[in-house]
Amino acid sequence: MDIELKSRMSEFLKDRYEKVSEDKKTELDAILNKTFSDIGAEKMKQKNDLLENVDVTCLVDGNVVIGDNLINGVLPRIKSSHIITDKRVFSLFKNQIDKNNVFFIDRINGDSLKEIISRVKKSELTFLVGIGGGRVMDYLKYIMMKTGKFCVAIPSSLATHVYASPKIHVLPAIAELGNEKTIDGPIPDLAILDLGFLENLQKENPRLIRAGLGDLMACITALEDWKLAEENKTTKINQVVFDMINFIIETLEKIDVGKPLSEWIEDYVFIQVLLCRISGWVGSAPVSGSEHLFALAAEHSFDDPPIHGELVALGVIIFSYIQGKNYKNACNIVKKLKLPISLSEIGLSFEQAIGALVRSKEIGRRKGRFTVVNKFDMDEKYCRDVLDFLLNEDVIQK
Repeated sequence: MDIELKSRMSEFLKDRYEKVSEDKKTELDAILNKTFSDIGAEKMKQKNDLLENVDVTCLVDGNVVIGDNLINGVLPRIKSSHIITDKRVFSLFKNQIDKNNVFFIDRINGDSLKEIISRVKKSELTFLVGIGGGRVMDYLKYIMMKTGKFCVAIPSSLATHVYASPKIHVLPAIAELGNEKTIDGPIPDLAILDLGFLENLQKENPRLIRAGLGDLMACITALEDWKLAEENKTTKINQVVFDMINFIIETLEKIDVGKPLSEWIEDYVFIQVLLCRISGWVGSAPVSGSEHLFALAAEHSFDDPPIHGELVALGVIIFSYIQGKNYKNACNIVKKLKLPISLSEIGLSFEQAIGALVRSKEIGRRKGRFTVVNKFDMDEKYCRDVLDFLLNEDVIQK
């Protein structure tokens, strides 16, 4: 099985190339050159060996696969590996992995992260495997970047697309090693999405499946912020990517979360991966704008923050209004995706939401990002008036 052939991503880009106008072909050529670089014969063989005779139902991209019972099919082949996980997820797989090489990230600090990197780098074990959510995936990619090991990501939820992203968030232990801003890092060599496992998760905690849809909603407001940044001459819009962002939004609006996960997971994961590829091609501006500044500001108020994608979806409603766009339509999409519009359900008080809006401008300044927050004072009175208006319109709730 040649896993580089006929992935959904390659077919999508091929279709785009056949239809794109001549004036956009240069932009698309640059994207294709970045996407289909040679990964090397050894890594190709390793991927093929891991996926041989397992039930891959969708090859999303060269390194992202969906299928039934993939975890049980692949874990025995990578049993002697370094495992990055947390204690909650470990309890689900403790009988399938070598306990001697497990590193937990629950209470990790800079010194322990440095020790893990040293041990993995010196080891003769072939694989570095991450099993868990967004935090696990960020630490996994950081360790991968520092060691060069073949990396397998097994996401335990769809609440975040970190498993497919080239970006590494600077979590506390990473910051202790001298990193301040989001890192442009590697993408895992293989990401395995097990349909059966995720369907069970959806029954137990559907928010961990649907929250990632909220993160994808960022495209709605980020696209408008990208236009503003071009008007301010701080960036230049890539028209091919602009069209792809609209494709993500259209796909998101078509997903029916009331149907079984098996009927929409392929579309869902594809647009998650496409969003991540866009970040690698042109940077994160078109997929992460003012709504993310709000979410990041809100997350800083907690040791155990609310779910990121739910904060982002709330931010999309708020900043659609601030941008002068159709905030009621944004609210309708949030409801259709069965994401919360209530501050308390998300885990924010009214005052915390105001504080996050106020701080979003400072976070944007630190990230060097021009968004709609640059056009307003974003002081407490303005932010309170915005939230009061949206509450009175019943677009958001306390």
